[in-house]
Amino acid sequence: MVEDVAPANEPILIRGLVIPAGWDEKGRVKSVKISAFDETDYEVENGAGSRDLLKLVRREVEVVGWVDDLTDGVKRIRVGKCRSVGAEVKV
Repeated sequence: MVEDVAPANEPILIRGLVIPAGWDEKGRVKSVKISAFDETDYEVENGAGSRDLLKLVRREVEVVGWVDDLTDGVKRIRVGKCRSVGAEVKV
């Protein structure tokens, strides 16, 4: 859930599930998205925060970061902080 609409240079809080978005040739997760509870998906920009989220696939998280609107309505977040707030979601 996005708490507020903020200027591009202001961090926002998003709450949602970490889901796989890309895999390597051996089937290991290499990139993730956050599926927020307002039904918005956020691509996670590569960096230290994305490495932390790789450990939290299928978990509910809160993420504070900076969002960019890309083409075709795609949103990308640069993670500042993240934390797990729920148990793993079994599929």
